[in-house]
Amino acid sequence: MKLLINADDYGLTTGISKSIIDLFEHDAISDTSVMICVEGAVERCHLLKERGFSKKAGVHLQTTLERHHKKPLSFPDDIPSLVDSEGFFKSHECDDPIDPDDIELEWERQIVKLSEVLGHVPSHLDSHHGVHRIPHLLPVYLKLAAKYGMPVRGGRAPDQIKASSFGVKSTFVANGDWTGRHLPLSALQKIILAAMPAVGDGVFEIVSHPGYLDDDLIKSSSWNTVRENDYNELLALSKSNWLEDNNINLVCFSDL
Repeated sequence: MKLLINADDYGLTTGISKSIIDLFEHDAISDTSVMICVEGAVERCHLLKERGFSKKAGVHLQTTLERHHKKPLSFPDDIPSLVDSEGFFKSHECDDPIDPDDIELEWERQIVKLSEVLGHVPSHLDSHHGVHRIPHLLPVYLKLAAKYGMPVRGGRAPDQIKASSFGVKSTFVANGDWTGRHLPLSALQKIILAAMPAVGDGVFEIVSHPGYLDDDLIKSSSWNTVRENDYNELLALSKSNWLEDNNINLVCFSDL
């Protein structure tokens, strides 16, 4: 089976970003997804380039309000359905409808911004809090992926994202059942083994959220101590022969 392990939220904090670099250097993850709207994310992306991992960095498309990463790249007047009166992203619990044209403009600016920072088109697209799965936003997500020739994160079931109809490649299915729950490596291994019969020649994607715990992380995310567990267990997986013993190959979005 082909397995892809993606580390979400690169750029959110220095501790998260450094832990992801460390996992790259131990061949413990395949790719990462960058939150380019976060203050300091551009500077943290320089480390990706310096360590030679920029070709494994995709865009973690943002639209949702959180403590320290609530400003879009667009001017508020350009995306009125996405922002409040102060120009911040609206809460993801807000019932106001999102205009697909607004989301397309903001998401494309995030893609272009990260492309400029990295010096090339990012490796893939996915989204923070999975907002790309909202039915009327999914076509925008796939349209942008097709425009820039980028593969995308698959759904929770194969039929959730018909990427091929847009000429877009995707992982067969993305699984986030293990991440952020203080679960042991054995639980992750069980999930991977259970997926093998259905995946076939496709790529099974594991979503992860590694990070080093520090004050910045505690201030920036409700997912803080759980990130160290993700980091430690992924590192343990990379240091074992378990994937090789089970005929599982770790692949990247660029291999799709």
